[in-house]
Amino acid sequence: WLKTDWLLKIGALLLILALGWFVRYAFINNWIGPVGRITLGIVAGALIMLFGHWQIPKRSMAGQVLAVTGGVMILLTVFAARNLYDFFTPSSALGIMFFVVIAMAIIAIVRQAKGLAVLALLGGAVVPLLTNAHLPNYSALLSYVFILDVGALVVTAMRGWRVLIFLALFITGVYSVMTFDRLSEGTVWIFMALFFGLFFISNVAVLLRTRKATTADLLTAGMNGLLLLYWINEFVPREWASLLLSGLVVLMIAV
Repeated sequence: WLKTDWLLKIGALLLILALGWFVRYAFINNWIGPVGRITLGIVAGALIMLFGHWQIPKRSMAGQVLAVTGGVMILLTVFAARNLYDFFTPSSALGIMFFVVIAMAIIAIVRQAKGLAVLALLGGAVVPLLTNAHLPNYSALLSYVFILDVGALVVTAMRGWRVLIFLALFITGVYSVMTFDRLSEGTVWIFMALFFGLFFISNVAVLLRTRKATTADLLTAGMNGLLLLYWINEFVPREWASLLLSGLVVLMIAV
């Protein structure tokens, strides 16, 4: 790679270094205000993402690295805009960052880049923590996690990357531990049903479609069951817990 057009590549490297020095100097001397800095970060990240997208067919790993780098640049720019300049509201910052995650997922689907899809899902899991919401709406946060789970299942249905289902369930479990005890009992029950039903149905659908269970499928089924047991033990009254478990056992046997 270095031997081909090496003069052009050295020139490009020197140009990047010069631009980086100029931007840093402009920041120090306040030539570029907060709006300009935020715009520059978002535009530069978007261009790097697009360049990575175009490079994946030629150089798969390098293209994926560039796509991830561009996406991370945008996420960090929005994070800085929110935390340093109070430029976005928590909702708008979350929306922008989630759009970046969707863009990364679309690139992964189009270019069949499994690693990029995994990183997009992990990025989607992290972005709510970057919004600096002083009074977080936990119901809205869990609704976001549910949408993220549905997105992971859609990508899995399109490309067959079952590890995404397991990762989505793991992310869901982490957020449930963080938030369930801050919600009302009825709200917790609703999200328990939504999350368990989503992963149970998707797990069964994958097995029926492929007629073959992978390690990721078994781990997903086991974790889904363990999470449900934890939720029931912690958030369901004792007099209802045994009845609910009995009904679920009958349902699983029937399925």
